[in-house]
Amino acid sequence: MSDESPPQSQQVGLLEMSWRCESAQRFADWKISVVQTGSRVTTIYPVHRLMLGSGPRKSCYFEALFSSGMAESHQSSSSIELPDEQAALFPLLLDFMYAGKMPKLESPQDAAILFNLYSMGAYFDIPTLREAATNSCVNDLKRSAMTKTVFYLEETESRADTRALFESLIDVCALDIIAMPLNLAKSIKPSWMLAIFEKLSSAIQFICGGELISHCLLSHVASDNLNEATAVELLGFVRYIRLAKDAVRLLTFIDNFEWGGQAKYRFAVRQLCIDIILRDWKILCDENDPEILNLISKLEGKVLFAMTRRAKKEMEDPQRQQESHEDEDGGRRRRRRL
Repeated sequence: MSDESPPQSQQVGLLEMSWRCESAQRFADWKISVVQTGSRVTTIYPVHRLMLGSGPRKSCYFEALFSSGMAESHQSSSSIELPDEQAALFPLLLDFMYAGKMPKLESPQDAAILFNLYSMGAYFDIPTLREAATNSCVNDLKRSAMTKTVFYLEETESRADTRALFESLIDVCALDIIAMPLNLAKSIKPSWMLAIFEKLSSAIQFICGGELISHCLLSHVASDNLNEATAVELLGFVRYIRLAKDAVRLLTFIDNFEWGGQAKYRFAVRQLCIDIILRDWKILCDENDPEILNLISKLEGKVLFAMTRRAKKEMEDPQRQQESHEDEDGGRRRRRRL
């Protein structure tokens, strides 16, 4: 792993205040003892209150500690317990507070370092560190052409202290949904997809997202692992389907699926699928796709009957309305002649 250094113009003053410099350590006015909660190993860091409590990347935690008047303030030292993994990263936290350095992401393991730095930024109340860690994750996600979507969402959702980072990544997924590969659909959780769709704003995002959500739906339904929570989320999914072809495929899965205790959702989901199919019934017939026509022919008889009856009615309604208007116009003309 390598570090990103600040601009050359900023380095002169920072080197004079570096916590790593032996000469600077002689003039340090505070000592922090970091205790690893697991191994109980303690490491002492000589630091400068000016940088930690009022520097450009200050910690509100240390600012309050230095000005609290507590016993620790008079002893010019404090002790902090951190999980072993975060305690090992305390030097990187100090590097950021002194010089604004953030680790580069050169391997998947480095992402875990960013997640921990984000958590430490929340614990020590360092807004600039949380922002820098978020930007590093977002930039890495975009550089991967969104292929790391599942990794980032899974890792940040599973940790309570990175929930805000998870929400930021959901925003990025919504903005860049056009770039998201369709082969990720089988790995994207229904809850993630709904969260992403709530953030969509433009028509093009909905069109591209509709294709992705169709793939996601079919993958989850076909996986034969549908619990009640997923069934509820499935209802939220269906309304986003854009292609009648996907609605036909989903309807086929639904009719062949063992719903068990979730049977109460079956009718509602089927009805949504049928509405989508009827909306584009003429397009489906005109395309004459053998696969889709074969699936339609295999649908349950009463479902197929309901679909064709409603489709026929919808196609006849405009004609009836036109005939009705013509009858009304003829009646008015006859009344005028009389």
